[in-house]
Amino acid sequence: MSGRQDDDFEDDDGIEEELDRHYEALRRFVYDYIDENDVPDEIIAALLSDLALEMRKVAYVLDTEKPSVGGLKMMLDRYKTDLESAVRRHKQEAEEFIAGMQEAMTEAKDRLQEELESLDEDDDGEEDTDEEADDDLDDDDLDDDDDDSEDEDDDSEDDDESEEAGKGTDEPGREPSEPADAPKKDKPGKGKAK
Repeated sequence: MSGRQDDDFEDDDGIEEELDRHYEALRRFVYDYIDENDVPDEIIAALLSDLALEMRKVAYVLDTEKPSVGGLKMMLDRYKTDLESAVRRHKQEAEEFIAGMQEAMTEAKDRLQEELESLDEDDDGEEDTDEEADDDLDDDDLDDDDDDSEDEDDDSEDDDESEEAGKGTDEPGREPSEPADAPKKDKPGKGKAK
């Protein structure tokens, strides 16, 4: 806020606090909009200047009983004086502003560096955990391979035993339950009268 409007509120702490609250709310809203829409600061500043002028013109028409072109021009001249006063004030605060911005940027850079280092440490810890998990999986695979080879050995021993048990008793073409000296049966349809 600038110009006579500031002078009107200087003695009233309650109104000044309310103006500060509105200012901070609008400021947050504008910067959030910039972040969300990726609009350059210079463009937003130009848009806000035009918007401020438009709002002053609308306010003049709504607040004046008989608005006129001459009256609107006079109001814009007063607004120009207010803006010039605000620019002079900001020039006087330039050194303090630059020092504050540099300090804030240094703090932000330090915080970012700390966050990056913290992320690197977290990544290193996750890699160590992944390597340990891989080692455990490799050990489990080796144990499974040993169990499979033991099962295969057991199966082959069982097959050998069953083969040895069946030797000398069965011949090809004969049922396993048939004795070796049993007479051979004729196949159906053979050996009878022609």
